[in-house]
Amino acid sequence: AGIYLFIVNDIATDPQRILFMLGFPTAYLTSLVTVQYILRLPKFDFFNRIIAINIIVYSFLGLALSTLRLPLVSREVFLSEFLVSSVLLIIYYKLLNRYFPLRIGVLVHSPFEPFYRYPALNAVQIDAAAIEPNHFDGIVTNLRNESDPETTNLFARLAQQRIPVYDTDNLIERLWARIPLGNLTSIEIETFRPPTFYLGIKRLIELILIITALPLIVIICILIAIAIKLDSPGPIIFRQQRIGFSGETFVMLKFRSMLTSGNHETRFAEKKDSRITRVGKTLRRVRLDELPQLWNVLRGDMSLIG
Repeated sequence: AGIYLFIVNDIATDPQRILFMLGFPTAYLTSLVTVQYILRLPKFDFFNRIIAINIIVYSFLGLALSTLRLPLVSREVFLSEFLVSSVLLIIYYKLLNRYFPLRIGVLVHSPFEPFYRYPALNAVQIDAAAIEPNHFDGIVTNLRNESDPETTNLFARLAQQRIPVYDTDNLIERLWARIPLGNLTSIEIETFRPPTFYLGIKRLIELILIITALPLIVIICILIAIAIKLDSPGPIIFRQQRIGFSGETFVMLKFRSMLTSGNHETRFAEKKDSRITRVGKTLRRVRLDELPQLWNVLRGDMSLIG
C-alpha cells in the first residue's frame, strides 16, 4: 500500500519524476536488444562489447537527462544503475549461451574441432547432400574454395530460408581471436597494417581513457597488491618479455597470479593449474591481473585494442 501511494501521489503527479524513473529501464532494454543483435553469434570479447554497448547507451541517457535538466539526477544513482545493468546483461548473455547454444552445421571439408569445443555452440558435422537447413542456426564452410553444384544449391536454399553461412577462418577468428594462417590471401595480410591516421587517433583516445580513470585504477591496484602479498610469498608484479609492434621486445607487466618456486618448468597455465593462487583465480577470472599492462599502454608498448 505504501509503494502504491508513493507511486500515485509522488511519482505520477510529477512528469519529471516519471521521465527519471522510465529512463533507466528504457536504457537497459535498449542495451539488451543491442546486445542480442550485435552478439547473436558468440564472440571471444563479448565482455568488452557488452560494457561498450552499455557505456554508449548510458551516455545518451545522461545527455538526455542533462538536456531535460532533471533535478533528481545524481552521480551515485546513475553509476549504480549502470553497474547493475552491466552485470545483468553479462549474466543474461552467459546463461543464454549456456542453456540455449546456437546449433551450427559444419560441412565435412571444414575443420570441426574449433567449433565442437567452443562452449557456446552446439556444433554438428554434416554433409552437403544430407542436410536439413531448418535444423541449424548457421552453416560453416570454407568459402574460399570453389563450390561444386551441390554446395551452390545448398547455399541457395540457405539464402531462401535466411540461414547465414559463415566462412571457416572468419568464424574461428571471431570465436577464438586467432587467425588461421594457411588460407590467408595477400589482400588480407595487407589489411593487418592499419593507416597511420587511425593509429594516431587510437593512441590519443587510449591516453584520455587511462588518465581519466587513473584515480580509480590506482585504488584498485593498491587493493590487489595487498591481497597478493597476504595470499602468497613472492613479488606482486610478474614480468615477461614479449614481442611488440615492429618486432621490438618489451617487458610486459601483470599482477602475479601463480606461486613462485624453484621449479622453472616453462608451460602454459591450465584451467585448473595447481600453481594458480587463490587470489590469482579471481584475478584471472575477471582479467584484473592485466591492469598493470595499462602502464605498457601509456609507454606505447601495447594498445588497448589490437
